[in-house]
Amino acid sequence: MRAGLLGRHRITIEQQDTGTANAGGEIIPTWSDYAVSVPVEILPQRGREFYQAQQVQAEITHLIRIRYLPGVTSKMRAIFGTRTLHILDVRNVDERSREMLLMCKEST
Repeated sequence: MRAGLLGRHRITIEQQDTGTANAGGEIIPTWSDYAVSVPVEILPQRGREFYQAQQVQAEITHLIRIRYLPGVTSKMRAIFGTRTLHILDVRNVDERSREMLLMCKEST
C-alpha cells in the first residue's frame, strides 16, 4: 500500500464496553478508544433517503481503507470528526494482513 493514499484523514476506532446502568436500571452502552488517530482513506459509497415511522431518514455508506490493525471487528465504530460510522464489515485485503477495508454506515 502506498503511504500517500493514507494520512489525509484520521479516525478513532472505538469498542463498546459493558455500559452503565441509569436510574431506571437500563444499561446504557459506553464506548472506549481502541485505536486513536488512525490514518485512513475514506470513500463515500452510497446515500439514500427513505421514510421510516412517518419520518424521512438518511443513510450514507462509506468504505474506509486502513493499514492492517488486528482485532478490529464489526462490533466497533469509527469516529471521523463529529461523524459516527458504524462498522458493518471488516475485510483483510487478499488475506495478506497489510491493509483492511471497513464498510461503514453513518448514523444520522
